[in-house]
Amino acid sequence: MNCPKCFSIMEKQSCASIVVERCTNCFGIWFDSAQDGNSKNAKAGKALDIGDRNIGKEWNRDTEINCPVCKYPMENMTDDKQKQIEYEVCPKCYGIFFDAGEFKDYEEQTVAELIKSLWS
Repeated sequence: MNCPKCFSIMEKQSCASIVVERCTNCFGIWFDSAQDGNSKNAKAGKALDIGDRNIGKEWNRDTEINCPVCKYPMENMTDDKQKQIEYEVCPKCYGIFFDAGEFKDYEEQTVAELIKSLWS
């Protein structure tokens, strides 16, 4: 499988029963289903998401991408509790793609973000 952002080869990685495909170039992470991508596990986030968040932000600008599995156009999503996390979901096969740093950030909700979410 090739990365939907930079088209480099993706390699299978796993941690804490979570299996992903990780890009060998931009270090984006692909989950086969949105359900798997929405499971929060801080240990897995740190082990699987080894990419630089700043580089991930650069790749995050590329929002018109096709699913690496079914080639269907992916939809841009924002996490309800952490608005800085923008990821892509395939509406056809339900795969999910996080740019480098997003999955780790998704799993490590800060105290400030938690308090902010309680007020909203």
